[in-house]
Amino acid sequence: MEALALASHAGYWAKTITKISGSAVEDLNLDGFEPVPEVQGLADTWWRGKDSLIAIYRGEASGFSAAVRFL
Repeated sequence: MEALALASHAGYWAKTITKISGSAVEDLNLDGFEPVPEVQGLADTWWRGKDSLIAIYRGEASGFSAAVRFL
């Protein structure tokens, strides 16, 4: 449930949303991001950066970025 709420909040405030799939997910560079272990459910893992948030799930990833911090 927390992951669904976070995805909804991030999608609402995001300036841009980028979705990738397949091998691009495996090549995703998460340097500078930290895991968000307290959120579980919808996504396999969540990662937060300075001004962005990444949700990785079942071979797909969604990146939410904005001028303000999500967390």
